[in-house]
This record gives sequence, C-alpha cells and structure tokens, in this order.
Amino acid sequence: MPVPEPIKIAKNILSNFFTINVHSILIDQKNGNYTLNSQHSTVETSDTRGRYVLWPLPVREELSDIYSRHPIYFSFIIKINDINKIQELSIKLFKEDTTIIPDSATIPTELLLRVDWLNQSENENIKHAQPHWHIHSYKIIDMLEGRSAADRELFYSLLETDNSQDKNDLLLNDMQDKSLLKKDQKKSDPSKYSEIPIYMFHLAMIAEWDKPNPATQTKILTSTVLEKWLPKCLEYIKLQVEYILEKMKP
Repeated sequence: MPVPEPIKIAKNILSNFFTINVHSILIDQKNGNYTLNSQHSTVETSDTRGRYVLWPLPVREELSDIYSRHPIYFSFIIKINDINKIQELSIKLFKEDTTIIPDSATIPTELLLRVDWLNQSENENIKHAQPHWHIHSYKIIDMLEGRSAADRELFYSLLETDNSQDKNDLLLNDMQDKSLLKKDQKKSDPSKYSEIPIYMFHLAMIAEWDKPNPATQTKILTSTVLEKWLPKCLEYIKLQVEYILEKMKP
C-alpha cells in the first residue's frame, strides 16, 4: 500500500530535524495513526490518553551538560483519514517525573507542552483556534510543606554542610513550590481541581487578528501547509527549549 503524501512529508521533515536518515522514522499503528518508531528509541511513557514513544529533543552541543540533567522528550502523532488527508496532528514535550518510582518499562513523565492541529468539521460547535498550544502545569513538590521556618532553616543549613553540591542544588530547586494537583485529582474532570485547569486554554498559534475582518484563527492542515509549517514549528520549539536551558546554566 503506498505511503500517504502527508506521511512522506512528515518523515522527511522529522528526519532532518533529528538528523537521522531512517526510512521508518514514523510507523503506522494500523488505525490511521502514525507515531515515532520505537525501534529508534528506548524511552516510552503513558497517560490516560495512551502510550507514547519518546525521542530526546535535539539541542545544541554546548547545552548537553544541563540537558543531561533536565532532558526534554518529544512525541509526535499524525492521524490520516480514509482518503489519506490529515485529520489531526499532535506534538508533545515531556520531562521525567522524578517524584514517581517507575513500576514498568515506561518512564513516569510530566507533560509540559502540547501542540495540536485538528481539521474540524463545519458542524462542530466548539471552534478552538487551529493550530494551538497547550501549556501544562509543572509539578514541583515541597518536601517541607507544613514545616516551621526554623525547621526549614535547619534543613537548609544541614544541606550546606554536605559536599554533594550538585544533588543539593537539584533538591533545593525541587522544593521551590508545591504541586498544583492533589493525589486523587484527575485531569479528565476539571471540577476536581482546586485551581483553574489552565492547560485547557487553547493558545492560538497562527491567528490573523491583525488583519481586516473577517480575520481567521483557524486554518486547514493540508500536505502543502504541513511541508511549510512543521519544520518552522519544530525549529521554534527547539530554540525556545535551548533558551530555557541557557537560563538554567549555573
């Protein structure tokens, strides 16, 4: 069966982005979903929406040290309909969740960023901007929650007497804030949140609000658009991650 044109385009763009020359960078999951090939990755994760093959996001060589301590993982899914047209595309960025002990071959992760582009039908009621970003909460645990100021001061002073500086710095950084979610809260039900689930906000990516009416915030993802948009989107994500890593350097 011939490979659909959008998949050919996505394969070429992803191969250039990851600087890897493999024909099977995307694999057909037999239901119209094409994902990154697990044969070229040792990392997988899962959540309530499914299972994801993760590839390390490529960054500049001079950021490799800070990146090795704070790796960012990339997943990619593109869905094709029955007539080989693009139905939807999703890019996700994850970080490893070091607060959870893994109990399977997958690594526990936190979803940081999501890019979605859905080709919506005309009769759909909700018209989110297409494409759009979702920014997800960054979970940080305060190990001294509920402790007095004296207890915190004592703990910090004990850390300062330890020579394991790198570990101490990471530990102190992990104690700057508290997790937004409680253990029994589920992302699928916003009513269970004690805070506004801001990750549900659809941040328009290429809205034309600066143009005369009628301005549009929704575009159709075709093969031609994919060929121009995807490499620029990937490069922008990479540049922004590198910018953040640069700011994290000691």
